[in-house]
Amino acid sequence: MTGYKPILFAVAVGVASPATYPAAPEARSLPEPLLPAISRLDQRFLTHCVRRMLEQKVCDGSIDAVRYVPPELRDLKCQILVTLREGGLHRGTGISQPAPILDACREAAELALERVATTGTVDADLLARLAVEIEAVGDPVPLDVSAAALLAGPVGRYVEPGVHGLRLTHNGISASVCPSEFAAFNTTLARSIRELAMTMTTSPGQLADVRVSRFRSMHWVQSAPDGGVVELRRGMIPVSLEAVSADALDAAGARVARYMLYRQRPSGRFAWAYDPSEDRYIDSDDEVFQADAARALCTYAGHMSEGGALSAAAQRAVDRLVRQVVDLSGIQGAGFVRTPDQKNRLGTTALTCLALSDHPRPGRHHLERDKLVGGMLWLQRPSGKFVTAFPPADILATQEAYPGQALLALARVYDDQPQQRIMGAFDRAFTYYRELFGSSPSPTFAGWHVQAYAKMAVHSKRDDFAEFAFTMADALVAGQLNRSNCSWPDKWGAIAPYHPAAVGAPTAGYLAGLCDALLLARRVGDDARMQAYEEAIRLGARFLMQIEFKPEEAYFVRSLQDTVGGVRASLIDSTLRIDYCGHTLVALTKAREVLYPDDR
Repeated sequence: MTGYKPILFAVAVGVASPATYPAAPEARSLPEPLLPAISRLDQRFLTHCVRRMLEQKVCDGSIDAVRYVPPELRDLKCQILVTLREGGLHRGTGISQPAPILDACREAAELALERVATTGTVDADLLARLAVEIEAVGDPVPLDVSAAALLAGPVGRYVEPGVHGLRLTHNGISASVCPSEFAAFNTTLARSIRELAMTMTTSPGQLADVRVSRFRSMHWVQSAPDGGVVELRRGMIPVSLEAVSADALDAAGARVARYMLYRQRPSGRFAWAYDPSEDRYIDSDDEVFQADAARALCTYAGHMSEGGALSAAAQRAVDRLVRQVVDLSGIQGAGFVRTPDQKNRLGTTALTCLALSDHPRPGRHHLERDKLVGGMLWLQRPSGKFVTAFPPADILATQEAYPGQALLALARVYDDQPQQRIMGAFDRAFTYYRELFGSSPSPTFAGWHVQAYAKMAVHSKRDDFAEFAFTMADALVAGQLNRSNCSWPDKWGAIAPYHPAAVGAPTAGYLAGLCDALLLARRVGDDARMQAYEEAIRLGARFLMQIEFKPEEAYFVRSLQDTVGGVRASLIDSTLRIDYCGHTLVALTKAREVLYPDDR
């Protein structure tokens, strides 16, 4: 996101009009590459042909010519990739030359089988276990730009990651990266360009001589010989807006919750991140992530009245955090969560307090929660600003997230137990944080503060609190992608406050704020905002359902248990972070409650 300024506060207070993202001058006149037109029926036919070709090659040593070609495919010429996988493990890929499609399938299938044969014996039993992945590549369109120029500026000006593939050419030699590879290898455009270019040049200075074209492809996979064919975009199954229903939101939330339960260790901590493309976990000792995940499970269990394993998991996570609560030296009735890394961030204490409030049995740790309230209030200065770490830590974070988390935690305590000291904290904070947002609008700031001020506007009946919440919510809506400002339907619903290329799981945090803003709009009878927020929440829930990993999308994954139900970092980054899963669980839970309050 370097080089982009937030557009959040670019609209006046009121119901925001959709944000628009003008194309870069270089991209406006570029023709869109053609997508090979292959129907679902023809995809099944081609996959059947490829499997027959593989069987004939293994059993007979040769492949017969295909006698029947559907009329729709007879004149279609393209390049074909056939990839064979066993249990998610890549066994071999074959790439044909551009040719009539059945000839291209035959060449790619033979080459893929040769790659498989280099790793062991190939027989009929192995073929029955292989997933067959096919990608039909359309003709490339030159970008009239060098690899050096492409790397120097935002690549998204020219290429839509995961939709467009790239072909680089230098001295008559070409190399390509296909759209499907971004998902399967969890790579970035810039990295792919650099790696491709360096295979055909001897020095970085030659990148200016490497020409670039882009293309589109049709991508589908069949996991087993008797299974169906799944068409994919960016490695995912498109989710329609019509798919958003009470039942669908319940099911999506339940899958994420079960996944988070699986990621919890016996100690109560959660494994932070998993990369399914490499089948490896990435650890982090950041206690804010742990408190965030604990809060998410508590919120879900509380809203859904879940018992059993999920409530037990929430309790394990909370108990671990509560054991770290200590008294502030010399300050009676005040405490904080002391973390092993000694950073003692305000966010850890705030999110732990939220977890205790949202827990199905909120009174169980009321003494600890009161201490945390006292500690957060102690960090607030007369100006209203919150210091963002407890002593002895002296490294302070920005004001983007932690103060909003603290104010939301205080608002949730006020829901259960109105206290004048909490209302006083909001009085002090209001002027400082309203001015801060006005001068430096931040989507992260807005996502947390909307929730806090929407709640307190109801309790205090203060119009200025309500207007501040609405201002931030309107700005979030203004950054949402939809039919009017985005060409790619799988992005619709994502909130992109910086640039339409930068969309992903952070949408969940913004969506949670819009849910509270909708409740406030209903309370004050603001019909225009009610309609705008409902539409934005429904569309945002669609996007979150889009990036949740489904079983059919795990064709390149070694471990389904470590993957399915997790939430991708973005449309082209399949890393599954526990904090993103937690944010999505909270957002889906709240969206379900505000969109379908009577359907339980």
